[in-house]
Amino acid sequence: MFVISLLSRLPLRILYLLADFISFIAFRLIRYRLRVVRHNISLCFPDLNNKDQKRIIKGFYSHFGDIIAEAIWFGGCLNSQRLHRQHLVEIVNPEVISELSTDGRSMVILSSHLGNWELSGGILHYNYTDKPFPLSEQNYIVAYKKLDNPRWDHFMRRNRIAPLQDPEHYQGYLESNQVLKYIIRHRDEQKYYNFITDQRPYKAAKGTLPVSFMGQASKTMAAGANLAQHYGLSVVYQRMRNIRRGHYTLEYIPICANASETTAQEIMKHYYELLTDDITAQPTQYLWSHKRFA
Repeated sequence: MFVISLLSRLPLRILYLLADFISFIAFRLIRYRLRVVRHNISLCFPDLNNKDQKRIIKGFYSHFGDIIAEAIWFGGCLNSQRLHRQHLVEIVNPEVISELSTDGRSMVILSSHLGNWELSGGILHYNYTDKPFPLSEQNYIVAYKKLDNPRWDHFMRRNRIAPLQDPEHYQGYLESNQVLKYIIRHRDEQKYYNFITDQRPYKAAKGTLPVSFMGQASKTMAAGANLAQHYGLSVVYQRMRNIRRGHYTLEYIPICANASETTAQEIMKHYYELLTDDITAQPTQYLWSHKRFA
């Protein structure tokens, strides 16, 4: 971890050389989860020939190296101005969040493992427009699953919130099983809850729902959708796209203004339709190395 801390001080353009090396090691030498990657891609793109599937596989491992290098660099952004100057991520339509916030209703933001989710902790510094963006360190909540290794979990927590002005006292990085209690405790306050929602359900996960994902019958965790529906929160989909190496965009697409008027099933159906479209548009940008389909 000391080495990672030293590397994080390097310019991102230098760390992309490390990314190329990581990609080579993962793909060519240790063949990191290659069987899972091949299975997922062949399952989701059955109409592609072998050559095109290999192109996606190779592109995925290239992106995998970038994810690691960008996450390392991100952890060194203890001065948030370093992150803002880099222009690594740009919010293209902050007005969507502002418009859905006018009634004081809290919001669920459904994100995914497309692009680089490890950069989410810098979201307060990604608005380069002159339009207001209502998120703050006091109202932005990120749900996560605690890692089994306590030291690694602590390191990842610090890395993911490094650019915050007061990371030591940030209360918004919550284990998923703590979110319900937090919502109840803060139900009279406007909050923004980010859920990464496309994981294969954990064994202990409750309230899973059947969905169609990339043409496959699957199951999904639906905690964010269930909470939004129960408490009448608004819901948006967070689209992350890679424009070029070193630059992503975030776009917000409304799913519903008041989830109590719909169902969790409909929310998740809409979410996976949007995610399927985005993966189809940029297949190399998705995290194919984990089992997704139940």
